[in-house]
Amino acid sequence: MTARPVTGNRAATALAITALLLLPLVLLWPCVFGDRTYVPYDLAQFPPASTQLTAEQLAAVRAGSNYDVTEGPIWFVPDLRLAHRIRADEGALPLWNPFARGGTVLQANGSDGLLYPPHWLALAAADPQRALVWLAVVNFAIAGLLAFGLLRHLGCSVLAALFGAITFACSGTACANAHFAMRLGSLVWLPGSLWAMQALARAEGWGRAWPMVALALTTALSWLAGFPPYSGACSLLVAALGTALAVQRWRRDGSTAALRLLGTAAIGGLLGLLLAGAHLLPAFAFFPTSTRAPVQSLREVSHNVFDWYGLLGYLLPDLFGHPSDTSLPYDKSPLPLWLGTHADHDGKVLLPNYNYTEYAVFPGTLGLLLAMLGATAGGARARLPLLAAAGLLLLAAFVPPLHWLFALPGMRALPPLRFLGPVSLFVAWLAAIGLDSLRQANARRRAVIAGSLALALAGASAFAAHSAADPALFDRLDLAGSLATHYRSISQTPESVTPESVRNEFMRAPDGGSYFDRGRVRAASECERGALWLLLGGAFLFAASALRGRATTPWLVLGTALGAAQLLAIGRPLDAGKELTHPLHTTVQDFLAAQRLAHAAEGGFTIARAATTATLPTALPPSSLYALGIRDLQVDSYFDQHSAELLKAWLGPEAAGKGYVEKTLVDGPGLQLPLLDLLSVRFLLATERLAHAGVPVHELHGPGGDFLVYERTSALPRAFVVPSLQPVADDQAAIAALLSPTLQPRASAVITPDEAADLPAVAEDAGAAARAVRFVVDHSSEVVLEIAAGPPGYLVLADTWAAGWTAACDDRPVAIARVNQSMRAVALPADACRVRFAYRAPGLFSGALVSLLAALVLAGIAGARVASSRRHRRVDSPM
Repeated sequence: MTARPVTGNRAATALAITALLLLPLVLLWPCVFGDRTYVPYDLAQFPPASTQLTAEQLAAVRAGSNYDVTEGPIWFVPDLRLAHRIRADEGALPLWNPFARGGTVLQANGSDGLLYPPHWLALAAADPQRALVWLAVVNFAIAGLLAFGLLRHLGCSVLAALFGAITFACSGTACANAHFAMRLGSLVWLPGSLWAMQALARAEGWGRAWPMVALALTTALSWLAGFPPYSGACSLLVAALGTALAVQRWRRDGSTAALRLLGTAAIGGLLGLLLAGAHLLPAFAFFPTSTRAPVQSLREVSHNVFDWYGLLGYLLPDLFGHPSDTSLPYDKSPLPLWLGTHADHDGKVLLPNYNYTEYAVFPGTLGLLLAMLGATAGGARARLPLLAAAGLLLLAAFVPPLHWLFALPGMRALPPLRFLGPVSLFVAWLAAIGLDSLRQANARRRAVIAGSLALALAGASAFAAHSAADPALFDRLDLAGSLATHYRSISQTPESVTPESVRNEFMRAPDGGSYFDRGRVRAASECERGALWLLLGGAFLFAASALRGRATTPWLVLGTALGAAQLLAIGRPLDAGKELTHPLHTTVQDFLAAQRLAHAAEGGFTIARAATTATLPTALPPSSLYALGIRDLQVDSYFDQHSAELLKAWLGPEAAGKGYVEKTLVDGPGLQLPLLDLLSVRFLLATERLAHAGVPVHELHGPGGDFLVYERTSALPRAFVVPSLQPVADDQAAIAALLSPTLQPRASAVITPDEAADLPAVAEDAGAAARAVRFVVDHSSEVVLEIAAGPPGYLVLADTWAAGWTAACDDRPVAIARVNQSMRAVALPADACRVRFAYRAPGLFSGALVSLLAALVLAGIAGARVASSRRHRRVDSPM
């Protein structure tokens, strides 16, 4: 495990590093050097922009899109733009998002990784979206360089380390998740942490300082990137490696040496976590109150596991579908439905959860073959990566008895499927060992065996391609009957599920095509391509086993180039970006912007999307109105539990299961509930005529359809004064009151006893005129309101109540109470007054202090190491 690096040619190392720096540019050149923008799909395909496109233009906009990467354009990019604007316009830290529903945390949600240094490239750019490609370039480069350094440290040759680095940095895992900058950013530091841990085990005394600092930095950067499922899995791996190395040291040098190593490693890892404190502590403070609390039951955890049919992705990456292939949705692809064995912890059968970003495990055909060779010919060198890869796969698949590990509190925060991501590094590690073994005479027989296996697999793949070309294949396999059995196990009316209904209902496309046929054609094409690459891989292994001496090196260089070419060819469609040729701005945005100005004194308004049936809320895609300063009821983000409970009770868990509104509001009496007035929903957006949405005030028509804006004139302003409180027993009673069609939000605010205790009682004067409320300052983390004189009452602000908000009335601190389930309220005197709400993220100050202290400790360690080196040089230098 602690082999010393092979002394290599400096020129070869320089060439390898240069190649690793250039590869991301080759992969992403359409976005780096061309006219494409690094987004997975173009928002112009959604209304209202799409209404201005012809059918041919719309088809061109949709072509080549990656629909497995959903969050980027509607979450990550808008949040980065909002953070950039808050920093530039307000000169404040981007802590709060005031436009996501009633407002939600921004920095503390963690997923945006606002404190992750590479993300500052986007935050500093005039348009963060245009800078996203450079985040991908940086992440790919970090992955390659750190993997190269790790493999060189472990004794691999320059060429083998280069092959392994390419296999990791350009793997299916990296390419499929590159648009998720926070995901890839959390994963790419893993080889650096493992490298630091290995170096720590080799060093003694002050020699451990630099590896400990490196371990702390790579740990911190992994967590700062913003994807805890990957950073958590990576930290557990590093801890496991440290424990294994300590055990090895115990056997060799005794318990004292082992404990010293374990202690140093623990200090390095702890300092890394503390260094990320400014990111972690606010997130830890928020998530227990959010809708996505990190602790889940075993049953919930088991819903996100790796199904064994996904192992075929190591050989045939596009067998089950592709993000750009909208003609074959994953949930209609027959092979995963047929092969899937996914069941939850209680044994209930579930539908397969295939997704290209989750199941993208492809290491290249040659990478896989060399990994298999490395596992068998690498001896002791291969033991660690082989055990790590196997263990991670078993964890990802939730296999007993390892699945009981997820009963541990920390493990419950990690969906099993996420353990699949780090596997790509260990497969690359084995591939590097396999490439090195081709130089060894005693491994050539195994290379012949591996080549023979490749040819056998090529034959099997070719046979499968030939069989899949037969239109009657699935009928002979009775695939419809098998799927009927599967669907019956999850259907509410199992007696209605028959092989015929599967053919005509479940597997019939809206355009009349058959998903059976489309899946069969895809399988035939992918198996044919896989057979060709396996044939090339087998030929490479046979030729390499026959070569001797220096003649081997050019052939291995060719193999490295071949492996890189295949990975780039697979990754390019995923990361090619889009040429954004059609404007997103229409008269709809102009109308809403004008309305926002007209309602500025009352704090603006909220918009929502409605339709005759519940569908995805794609009209004016969520978060796209941040730039106009308009609040959106249907934003995809992390929200608080209180407001989510209200929405779930109203719309159902299928529409608000994760806290945000995942479906359009349905046209009907529900659109006239006083609750929508209370939420300040003034405008409803639709692509069809609605009967209950209000008055149509703006319409846009074009070759691609219609877009309508309806105004609900009964919507309340964002802040108003009520004369009294309406006490209820608990939150469930509050939700019932708020959903009542007889609710009178102007008359009183619904409040529970615990919250009412925070507000002083005021004399009620129900007949008094409403007090005027005007917004003076309306910033992300500061809201200042002027309230006219009048009877004492309670100021209700329809913004999310959350820890961290404070209030002052005429500069005197006052208590904030949670009313109307998730809104803020303060008691008012009779005199005219000014109320100021201010936000500071809980945990941010203490987290920043912890980060600063950790940085000072690391700087002190580094300084002491430098001073120690200088003393040794002075002592060792001749007089």
